[in-house]
Amino acid sequence: MALSRHAIDQAAGVATLPQGKAELLVARTLWVQAFEEWSERDYGRPERDAKVGMLPPKLARLMVNLAQTPRGQALLDPFCGSGTVLQEAALLGYGDLWGADASAAGIERSKTNLAWLKDKNPSLTADFNLQVADIKDLAAKLEEQRFGAIVTEPYLGPPLGGHEGEERLRVIQQQLVELYTIATSTLARLLEPTGRLVMVWPAFQGQSKLIELPLTIARTAGLVAERLLPTGVPAVWVRERGSLLYGRPGQRVVREIFVFRRA
Repeated sequence: MALSRHAIDQAAGVATLPQGKAELLVARTLWVQAFEEWSERDYGRPERDAKVGMLPPKLARLMVNLAQTPRGQALLDPFCGSGTVLQEAALLGYGDLWGADASAAGIERSKTNLAWLKDKNPSLTADFNLQVADIKDLAAKLEEQRFGAIVTEPYLGPPLGGHEGEERLRVIQQQLVELYTIATSTLARLLEPTGRLVMVWPAFQGQSKLIELPLTIARTAGLVAERLLPTGVPAVWVRERGSLLYGRPGQRVVREIFVFRRA
C-alpha cells in the first residue's frame, strides 16, 4: 500500500502546513504516556476494593512527587488501603516504605499487590513495612520512627447518591472533622523537622460553593499549607487555601490536595 507524503509525515511526527503556505513546521514526539502500564497498576492488580474507594495511580504518583523528598528518606502512608501510594513511591525509587491501615483486610490487599508489583518489576529493591494500626494508635506503635514524607488519602466519607441536600453534606463534613483532626495531629508528630505531609481532604459540592474542612485542623496541629503553584500563574488558578482540587465536573466529593509542613 502506498503512503502519501502527509501520512509519512504524520507517522514521523512531522507536522506540515497545507500546500501554498510559505512555512514548514517540524515537530518531534518527546514523550508517550505508558497508558497500558498505568491501567495494569490500577485495574490489573490482583486486589481492588471499590467499596472503600480507590486512589488513582496517577494521582498517587502526583502526590508522591509533591512531597519533594529525597529518595533515601522514609515515606509513610497511614491509610494505605490497597497500597497505591506505596507502589508508586517504589517505582519512583523510594526504598524505605511504610504502610498502615485500621483494616486487616486492607493490609492483606496491600501485601498481595506489592508482592505482585515486585514480581512484575524484579529490579525493585524497596522494603515494605506494613502493619494494622488505627490512626489513634499509630504514633505509639511506630515509637521513634519519623518520616521525611507522609503521603495519604484518608476516609473521604460515605458514598453519595447525588441527591443529598446541603444540610446532609454539612453533617458529613462535621462527622469527618474529628477523624481529620486526630489524623493531622498524629501525622504532624511523625514528620521529620523538614518533612512534608501530602494529604487529601474531602470537599463537598454544595448548591453554591464547596463545603470544605476547616483549616484550623492543620493550624492546631502546628502545620501550614505550602503554595503548590508557582508565582506568575493566572490568578484564577490560585486557591486562597493553597490547595489543588482534583475531580470531575458534577462530582459531589472533590479531592482537595494539600502539602503541609511544620510551622
